[in-house]
Amino acid sequence: MFRPYIHTHRFSVFDSDAMAGKAQSTHFKTWDEVVLDDLGGEYAGKTYKRKFTEDHARLLSGEKMRLQCSHVLWGTVTFPNGKDMFKNKTELVTDIPCMFYVKGASFMTMVNMLKEFSEQGLLLFSRDVKLSVERIVNGEVTYYPVKYAVQKAELPFAEDEFGLLKQFQATIDAENQDIYAKFEKKQNALKADAVAKDVSSAPLDADLDDVSDDKIPF
Repeated sequence: MFRPYIHTHRFSVFDSDAMAGKAQSTHFKTWDEVVLDDLGGEYAGKTYKRKFTEDHARLLSGEKMRLQCSHVLWGTVTFPNGKDMFKNKTELVTDIPCMFYVKGASFMTMVNMLKEFSEQGLLLFSRDVKLSVERIVNGEVTYYPVKYAVQKAELPFAEDEFGLLKQFQATIDAENQDIYAKFEKKQNALKADAVAKDVSSAPLDADLDDVSDDKIPF
């Protein structure tokens, strides 16, 4: 069971061969927000994918390099009948804070879930969501898209829940501050490179073509 508190989006580029991230954006909550990234990019959320792809075609040319947008759901998870990887029963896991990244085959599933909350006028943290996965085999590829069911019972929201909500937001702010710092550093480096390129490409005698001896001040 998952109780969502806050929803954000985030873009990233991941190199699956090197198992390393190559780019990451700030968290954002609406598509109209300005989104920054650690490569010095600054785009509107709704145009981010197109603009980033145009500006970083070389980075994305690798077969295993993909730009993806993720839902990031900040909430708590409970496993009433949890089992480990060997299918052994585990101790009860209750209301553990977590970040739930959802992308790929499950991206639109989360869009539908968020629409369901919105259409019913529900606050995100007011309901539990029962999550499960479905095993789908498509040729040689097996994947596990998420399935969901919004629960009917309204959940309490008191001091503890409010405190957790603030902690989630503080974490989002801190992660964004880290991207802001990397954005500024990259922007400064790009500006320095542009100035150096401009200076180095200027002809040494560019200002002397029309200067006669009597105009030289020494």
